[in-house]
Amino acid sequence: METDNDRILFTNHGLHKNKLGKWLVHCQIVNFLYSIFEPRDYPPISLGWYETQNYNDLTQEEDQTSVTRNSSRTKRRPVTRSDDFLWQF
Repeated sequence: METDNDRILFTNHGLHKNKLGKWLVHCQIVNFLYSIFEPRDYPPISLGWYETQNYNDLTQEEDQTSVTRNSSRTKRRPVTRSDDFLWQF
């Protein structure tokens, strides 16, 4: 991004921008950001339909692969509030 180097955009000693110079730089930055975030109309990406696949084959495979798992871990009884030492008082 290039800024103007006109004398009227700087302070008397010429090291810093004055209010007008800062305002012009501000406008340039805003215009640049608007150009980046400008909404664009892209066509949607269309995906293929599932008509090419056979749903019956998928459901049969799922039925065959579903297995119930049994755990060998010993189960503890759930702790109730009456068994908790904080609830006795």
